Amino acid sequence: MDVLLIESNNKAMEARFIEKNPKTRKRIKQNLPISGYSKLYKEEVYFSTQLDLDKEDATQEVEKGDIGFWQRGDAICFFYGQTDPVSPINVFAKIKEGLKEFRKINEGDKIKLTKN
Repeated sequence: MDVLLIESNNKAMEARFIEKNPKTRKRIKQNLPISGYSKLYKEEVYFSTQLDLDKEDATQEVEKGDIGFWQRGDAICFFYGQTDPVSPINVFAKIKEGLKEFRKINEGDKIKLTKN
């Protein structure tokens, strides 16, 4: 699968797109680069986007390292710890490198997603 590069605070983290939720994955890829300013919730970092995506096999059961799209907030969410989302999300990628860097992201930090 393709590599997704996540940049924040002069650090680069890597994720891989997964097979699950192909419509969500396709729309995310088509709209790269995507950027926004971070918000924090427990052990989750997320940022709002201009994307409007439908639910696609959405779940509230996520694992550490999952990246998903949250329809209620039109946001991309990064789960770096044991946090359940507020409502179901479409998981479309998994963080492979730099997971601990998400703990260093502060509210309002810029995050940018690009295809590597």
